[in-house]
Amino acid sequence: MIKHFELMVNITVVGDYNKRTGIDIERRLNQQAVSNATYSKRWKKTNNSLSINLSSKKDLMVDNKINPNDIFYQSPSALGKQLTITTNTLPKMSFRHGQGKLFKTNAIDKEWYHNISWNYSANLNNKMQNYYESVESIDDTISEYIWDDSIRTKTTSLITHNMSVNAPQKLFKHISLNPSIQFKSDWVDRNFFSIR
Repeated sequence: MIKHFELMVNITVVGDYNKRTGIDIERRLNQQAVSNATYSKRWKKTNNSLSINLSSKKDLMVDNKINPNDIFYQSPSALGKQLTITTNTLPKMSFRHGQGKLFKTNAIDKEWYHNISWNYSANLNNKMQNYYESVESIDDTISEYIWDDSIRTKTTSLITHNMSVNAPQKLFKHISLNPSIQFKSDWVDRNFFSIR
């Protein structure tokens, strides 16, 4: 049995010094707080493995980017533009069953179906994003886009299943056949809502 736990936290702190002394505007605006935790485990006897990851990323300059009075303001160029506030992965999970016989046997004289092998994997990615979105200006005299200061949230969930079955056979001692079947399935869920 192999156990592994890893916790890594990286934080970039924004301050007046970083704002004033950054080399270029992109570097000044690219200030994020990032945290990440991963747990993984493998069961050798059953040939199974599991990995779970939690992560979070926050843009520390996003409120400056939407404030028209701030020197770091970024004017939206179109309707529906988005500025991400936070991106959270809660969780990202991967399960895998390695290649193994479908019908295990210790018999010396094996039947044809004892050669059938299979493997399976499933991946879950559950992501949540908070963001600002650009809207049309309320002022009818000026045609422009501004940032709406209400926080919108978008969640996406994706589960992917993969399975393959192989049945290598030998006919007449000289002809080898390896028929195989592969299955893939994607499950998707998506939700949008706003907080005002």
